[in-house]
Amino acid sequence: MTNQYGNPVTADERTKLRSLHAEGLGRNDIARRLGRAQRTVSVLAADMGLTFNRTATEEATHQATTEPLKSSRTALSEAPPGRLAGLWGLLAEFRYHYSAS
Repeated sequence: MTNQYGNPVTADERTKLRSLHAEGLGRNDIARRLGRAQRTVSVLAADMGLTFNRTATEEATHQATTEPLKSSRTALSEAPPGRLAGLWGLLAEFRYHYSAS
């Protein structure tokens, strides 16, 4: 397989790709180790019948988006009532001030 720049993929690179895939490395890590573009690795892997497990990426994305929300909800639920009332008051004042203009 020759990429768009005329830099053919060697048999050694194919063997190394298969080996790194068997070790459980992801597409991006394999691309870095081979010095190839991620797209090249994806196309080669598909031609070789290899797939990449996206579960770890999906779980990391889920954690990155839900954990901050959980901690914010916890902080709000544990905040003293007087503090929340003060914040709501500031918000109402801000909203009134800018909607009246």
